[in-house]
Amino acid sequence: MKSNNTVAAVKEDLNNVVEISDELYFELEDKYGRITSIIVNDPETGMQVGEFLFKSPTNFVIKMANQAIIKDEDIGKYNDVIVNNCSLNGVDIIKENEDVRRAIHDKVKMIITPLEATVGKRRKRQKDS
Repeated sequence: MKSNNTVAAVKEDLNNVVEISDELYFELEDKYGRITSIIVNDPETGMQVGEFLFKSPTNFVIKMANQAIIKDEDIGKYNDVIVNNCSLNGVDIIKENEDVRRAIHDKVKMIITPLEATVGKRRKRQKDS
């Protein structure tokens, strides 16, 4: 079992990690539960910039994000609150690289809600003949 100091050091080391092994992924999943993986690609080169993992936001984090958007009327602030509080790796890269940050902001909905809903149409009743 790892000590708290080792866990803190590993977390700090993850700030620049964008290549996630299966072993590390499963370890983080065991610790945080459901994890959302966002893979960022460079459209010009077709190369993968990195894989960024996010834990599910708590209700408190979602509340803070909602307050940020109401206060500043800026969806970017909302996204920043979610990303900053849920990132498990690549934190420094997200902060330093505007293109990566923008790509992740486009997928914030995936971090918040793992399920999708559709609007269905009820079946029509058959008319009596």
